[in-house]
Amino acid sequence: TALQPSSLTKLVTALVCFDELSLNDPVVFSANASSQDFPTASNAGFRNGETTDVKSAITGMLMCSADDCAVALAEKAKGDEEAFAELLNSYASAQGYKNTHFVNSNGVHNEKHYTCSFDMALAATNLMKNYPEYRAIVSGVSTTLSASGSSLSTLTIKNTHRFIKGTDSYSYCYAGKTGGMAYGGDGTWSLCTYASKGGMNLVCIIMGAPSNDATYSDTKTLFDYAFTNYVKTSALDFINSGQEGLGTLFNENTAYNPFDTSSIFTDSNAYLVLPMDAKAEQIKSEISFTQIHEFVYGNNIIGSMNFYYNDRLAGSADIIFYTENASLTQDAFNQNFPGFLISPDTTQGNNFYSDFGDSGITKKPGFFDKIKAALLSLYTPAKTFALICTVLIFIIGVLIITMVFPVKLKQKDKLYRKEYDKFK
Repeated sequence: TALQPSSLTKLVTALVCFDELSLNDPVVFSANASSQDFPTASNAGFRNGETTDVKSAITGMLMCSADDCAVALAEKAKGDEEAFAELLNSYASAQGYKNTHFVNSNGVHNEKHYTCSFDMALAATNLMKNYPEYRAIVSGVSTTLSASGSSLSTLTIKNTHRFIKGTDSYSYCYAGKTGGMAYGGDGTWSLCTYASKGGMNLVCIIMGAPSNDATYSDTKTLFDYAFTNYVKTSALDFINSGQEGLGTLFNENTAYNPFDTSSIFTDSNAYLVLPMDAKAEQIKSEISFTQIHEFVYGNNIIGSMNFYYNDRLAGSADIIFYTENASLTQDAFNQNFPGFLISPDTTQGNNFYSDFGDSGITKKPGFFDKIKAALLSLYTPAKTFALICTVLIFIIGVLIITMVFPVKLKQKDKLYRKEYDKFK
């Protein structure tokens, strides 16, 4: 169902900013983005012309749901809100969101600005799993933001989520982002909350609630139900209990027949979330293969195994192929082993690797190849000069020996003869 997301929009804004911007880059607040333009909305307090960095702006946008920070980030990323909204929609489409369309970065009401709880759950999960900076922000109680070009050097902000700031409580909650009320829209409220119990991490998205109090009470009810009736289970338990191992499955797929199937395994951290009373026969698996044209040394993700309970996705696991025998092209070799790691002596003159062709190294250098490389290594300017000098010294030495030494021998011979004649 399409609903007004209000400030939950900022979840997707954060995703795009984490990907598109450097956290240390400066963000300048325009008149359009300054806090004066949002007097009745949540803001961090940045004024026209003030500057902070991207990380501080994202922190303000997430921790206290600051509209001024959201707009400033949109202008930083794409120049204006309209262009940034196009980027948000492209991202939503690429991520497989089902029912989402944005026209701004902060969730200010517009009839063409809508989403659904499923899409927001995807965004919230992606942020928590893949962006460590996000978790630090949405689990924090308060912080200070830098503000240059202002009479204030810092701005102090507090988390607006009740479970985090302590005005309400839920013992298993560890992070959250407020959605607020859809001002000017349908007047409903929304909320994003994270909780963990027994190793199971869950996210709860509330949208369309009649009041702010209802968002928190409904969140507690849903979490309690999930933790009471569902359990986290290792995906390996179901894979190993199957009648056919992964090796057998891959032997039946011609794309992987040549490989040692003992090197095929699944992600050991993969898990399923299932009802407490679920039975193994109710869980169906579905394997999809990815055709790899070139393997790298080590782990290669070659497919995935999805698990379904009553036709609902309960979890998934990457299928990994480990190899130490991957072939490298010459370009890949050059990229992984840059020139400064190879002795310059072996790369002077002719290319020693030219014998192996453009398609990559296909044989190991033999004895004569090594001799060739050793000979080629002589052809450096320094070694050639040294060789010439050595040859010249040798020639001079030979000349001295052949010209001077015989003369001395003749003189000694004459002297010996005179002494011999006297003796006689």
